[in-house]
Amino acid sequence: VWSVCRNGLPGLARESHVTRGPLNRVLPALGDADPAEDALDLLVGASSRAARIEELLECYPDSEAGLIRAVSHYASIGNGVFLGNSMPIREWNLFAQWTRPVTNVRANREANGIDGQTSTWLGWTAETSGTWAILGDLTTLYDAAAPFVLGQVESESRVLAVINNSGGKIFERLPRLNSMSPRAAECMTNPHAADLAGLAVLWDMTHIRIRTVDDFDQFEPGEKPVLLEIIPDAEQTRRFWADWDRMVQ
Repeated sequence: VWSVCRNGLPGLARESHVTRGPLNRVLPALGDADPAEDALDLLVGASSRAARIEELLECYPDSEAGLIRAVSHYASIGNGVFLGNSMPIREWNLFAQWTRPVTNVRANREANGIDGQTSTWLGWTAETSGTWAILGDLTTLYDAAAPFVLGQVESESRVLAVINNSGGKIFERLPRLNSMSPRAAECMTNPHAADLAGLAVLWDMTHIRIRTVDDFDQFEPGEKPVLLEIIPDAEQTRRFWADWDRMVQ
C-alpha cells in the first residue's frame, strides 16, 4: 500500500509507504502512468467467476452470502443504500444482484473502529424516505443509541438490516485465528447472544427476523422504520466459504 496524504498519516494499522503532500502536486510528480490494457479482456474471466458465484448462492441460499443476495434485491427498490462495516461492504461487492442498478450507495469502512455507522446513515439520509442500511451486528450494537433521532428524520419505508451472525465473524477467516488460544480467539471475535428485537421495541421499529430466503415474505415497508434482523444459517455459511476458498485458489 502506498498512501498519498497531506498529513503523513496513512490511516492503516499495517505497514505502508507514505508520501506527504497535496494530491494535485504529488500525482503529477510521479510521472506518466503506464497505459491500461483493454478492460474488455477481463470480461471472459469475470463471466466464468460470476457463473460459479451463482452456483454457490443456489447451493447455499440461507448462508450469509445468500441472504445478502436476497437483501440486495429488496434494497434495490429503495432510495439509497448505506453499508458498514467491513463484512457487509465486502459481501455486497461480491454477491449483491447486478440486474437492477443501485446508484445511490454510500459506505463507511473504518480501519480501526466501527463507531457511529448507524448515525452516519441517519445523517446522510435525514430528509430521504425509503433508504436502507446494511450493517453488521457488532457495528449496530456499538451505535445502539443512534435511532433516538428517528422521530426527527424522514422515517417512512426506512430499513435497518442487521446481519446478526453472533459476533465478528470476519475474524474467523483470518489464518492467524487458528493459532490463538480459545480465549484469545473469543476476545477477537466477540461472540454474543443479543436479541435485536429489544432494540426494535426501544426505538419503536417493526422487527422482522429473517433466517431463510422465504422469511422475506414477511417484509413490507410502511410508515414505521423496519429493523430486519438477518440470521444466516451457520452451517450453510461455513460450507459456502469452504467452497469459495477452493474456487478462488
